[in-house]
Amino acid sequence: ITSYQKLEKRALGLMVFEITNKIIKVNASSNTSNNNNNNNNNNNNTSSTEETKQTTNIPLESLPLYSKWKMEGSTLSKNIYDLKIAQEKRENMIFKYNNNDNNSMNNSGSSTNNNNNNNDTYNPIMECEKTYFQYREPLITPLLTDTLETLANTRSLNELLRNGSSYLLRILHLEYELYKDFFFNVTNNNNNNNTAQGETIMNNPEHQNDLLDKNELFESMAETLVNTLYITVRPLILSQQEIDSLCDLIHILKSEIIEGQLKGRTQTFHAMEYISRKLLEDVQERLVYRVEKFILEEIELFAPTKADLNYPGKLEKFNEDHSSNSNNNNNNDNKNMAHSS
Repeated sequence: ITSYQKLEKRALGLMVFEITNKIIKVNASSNTSNNNNNNNNNNNNTSSTEETKQTTNIPLESLPLYSKWKMEGSTLSKNIYDLKIAQEKRENMIFKYNNNDNNSMNNSGSSTNNNNNNNDTYNPIMECEKTYFQYREPLITPLLTDTLETLANTRSLNELLRNGSSYLLRILHLEYELYKDFFFNVTNNNNNNNTAQGETIMNNPEHQNDLLDKNELFESMAETLVNTLYITVRPLILSQQEIDSLCDLIHILKSEIIEGQLKGRTQTFHAMEYISRKLLEDVQERLVYRVEKFILEEIELFAPTKADLNYPGKLEKFNEDHSSNSNNNNNNDNKNMAHSS
């Protein structure tokens, strides 16, 4: 039985090797396509202001890093499903063998327990997932970095926060859907009796959140992606001087992003929520600093001059200046009307 288990483990390893090789090949193919597109863009000088304003409207699904991978995922999902079935059968066999072995030992009065099989922690699905995320993360990060840098150079900080978070959520959603296509696509297994049940489970929002919460590899990749937004935005927040601008940023982060874009989604991206709240804390801290500095410099250390204390003369001069400006504007309007007539 032990020899059979070793052979079965080797067979699982060969299945993993075939799946990971296909993942590596599709990664190389999508990388080549992306490089060709970048070269064409450089040759055509497609860096005008109007085109950079459309950065976040690019149909991401049509890019090779999604289209080619999705096509491969529809093929590999059957292999991964077969691998899961083989792994489950192997685990069931080990479990039954250990139970039978323990029962025989108990009947013979022996206190020795063989735990060699219990120490077998080989997880072929985990090996496939490690390879998958190993190539997905460096493929997505440059795209996200370039997009956020473009937004930072062409948009205001308010628009960068709004559009950047929206763009990042699009990427996280697409990554989640692509991950499901590879490892949880049960629609290709129509001959299996568990297909309908599997589809029901995957369409269950609670199960989708559990899937994200329990997958450390996906969460690690999500943390890397959202950290790109934090690295881009934080220096701009720390350079803000206007109190009104900081108040606007707090409203955007709290009302529009945390309670708007992130609330009510089927998938709960904890990494995105964590970074948004971290940015909110940074803005609030900056606002407190600027308010304290304003109070210190403009109120506590304020030294009035004679002109400041010249009341009511100062108000009278203000009224005279205001009246003269109004008269000048009226005269200019009359001249323009006379000239036009």
